[in-house]
Amino acid sequence: MSKIERTLFVLTAAIIIHAAGGKVFSEAPRIRAIIEIQAVDAVTGKPVPGAKVSGTFTDSAGAKTDFPAKDANQRGLYEDYAFNPGQYSFTVAAPGFQPAKVTGEVNATDIKITRRLKKQAALKKEGAPETAAALPVPAALPAPAAETKEKTPAPAAASAQCSSPMTKDQAINATGMGENVMRSAVMDTLLYENPRVPGMIIQAVRIMPASCRESLLKGLLVFAKEYISSDMFAKAYEEKRKNSLGLKPTEENPNFPVSAKDLIKKKLQYFQSESASVDFEAETVLQNGRLYFKKPEYESKSRIWKKCFCMGPQLTKAAVNFASEWLDSMGK
Repeated sequence: MSKIERTLFVLTAAIIIHAAGGKVFSEAPRIRAIIEIQAVDAVTGKPVPGAKVSGTFTDSAGAKTDFPAKDANQRGLYEDYAFNPGQYSFTVAAPGFQPAKVTGEVNATDIKITRRLKKQAALKKEGAPETAAALPVPAALPAPAAETKEKTPAPAAASAQCSSPMTKDQAINATGMGENVMRSAVMDTLLYENPRVPGMIIQAVRIMPASCRESLLKGLLVFAKEYISSDMFAKAYEEKRKNSLGLKPTEENPNFPVSAKDLIKKKLQYFQSESASVDFEAETVLQNGRLYFKKPEYESKSRIWKKCFCMGPQLTKAAVNFASEWLDSMGK
């Protein structure tokens, strides 16, 4: 099986697969909790870029670890990691603002499922009567999107209800990414062995309630399908074949066919084939902070097979149904 055959059929399946299950295999990072703090203006709610964040972590045994001062990024975001249960305390400071304290607790479950613990530090201007306290971020809403030239619609209230599939605009907004970034990620996912799924997308899915993930998945699948079916994608694929893969316009390749439609059909069919044999009841064991299958033969399964296992039967079925309808519309 060629490398290109082992790529996920669309970006959005990769998003849900990586984020939905909390199961971590040999390619995954160490088990840990992620502490994320966003510095925002207490009045306007806008991010405070470059805010300086420092703090300490005290584990359940009383051992203390210092977090050296580090600048938040352009979105006012700072993150660090906790590998043991305990309590943390951070100070967030920025020129022209009063410092703010952020405190919280990390438990064993947070670490086991690599939970992202999100808090905001609401900074008040110097001279304000009191120092702003840290505010928890609502679990179902992503952090404010980065400012780009591309306009991103405001979060839609319907996205938190999850009573029906999100629209593509709601789904894109939930990831915090613009459409151009998403299109680029879709192309990378289709062409390369290890697609570069933007961290903001993974983060958005991780904080989404389990009941909302299928709604988000369907909204993102609609976006991916519309883009992949467009002339814009066909032109971008043609340019990729020429400039990145060194193929002539009419030069056939088993992994990168001339026709973009043939490429998509191949990916969808492979996804169907791999997902059909997933053993969702497979047992796993924890070794050195990573999960492995008890059955050794499962370790050699494809990346799609393993990631469908992480996704679980409900979301896998939703993705398979979407792929089947897509294939039917293309004519098998």
